[in-house]
Amino acid sequence: MGLANFDDMDRDKKLISLISCDNQLAFKQIFDLYHVRLFHFAKKYLKSEHLAEEAVQDVFLRLWEKRKELGKVEDFSSWLFQLTRNHVLNILKRAANENRIKEQIRKTLNTYEEHIDKQLFEKESLTILHDVIATLPSQRQEIFRLCRFEEKSYEETAQIMGISKSTVNDHMVKAMKYIKNKFPKEIYE
Repeated sequence: MGLANFDDMDRDKKLISLISCDNQLAFKQIFDLYHVRLFHFAKKYLKSEHLAEEAVQDVFLRLWEKRKELGKVEDFSSWLFQLTRNHVLNILKRAANENRIKEQIRKTLNTYEEHIDKQLFEKESLTILHDVIATLPSQRQEIFRLCRFEEKSYEETAQIMGISKSTVNDHMVKAMKYIKNKFPKEIYE
């Protein structure tokens, strides 16, 4: 360790002693001595001048809040850089967690939007289907409703309607062909 380092350590110890006694001028001197170096140190990790400046301000705020405990610090410069490093790492961890949370929210919203879109599409399709069915002849409408919506078999439908099973089949074939021709192609493709 060179003489300059001993001089810096002695200077820092004297300033810390004054800061411990609430000396704001000593605090300003420490700030002036370390601010730029801590800023560049933080910026190297945070890759943002704005975030680095905020981080350094937070470190100096913490330094002022802990000023009564500074007498226990042996190597102030190392301690201050370690404090800055830990604070920067905490910022990076929070940012990573925020990104994970944002990604999870985005995925949830996408899933929700897809679900809503699907529900709207199904509701729209059902409305269109009912409109198309309403244009069928009345007997064909009734046969289609019984077979498709009430899930009756062709035989059950024939008994209810008092017609043959083959007539029910014929009406269903014609109804399906008609609906397919009238229904928008993008819905059933």
